[in-house]
Amino acid sequence: MKHNRGRRLLLDTGLRPREDPAWTTHALDGGHNLMRDVPSELLKVLLDIAS
Repeated sequence: MKHNRGRRLLLDTGLRPREDPAWTTHALDGGHNLMRDVPSELLKVLLDIAS
């Protein structure tokens, strides 16, 4: 039961910025290590942010 509360907290924390118009979020199809899993998609996001 305690594990489920922690998971719910992480999900809520991750979803909150998506609903806030002051934030821009990006969803990439990768795991924890985005630089390894989806390097070109991550690079595109970073370059878009930097410009």
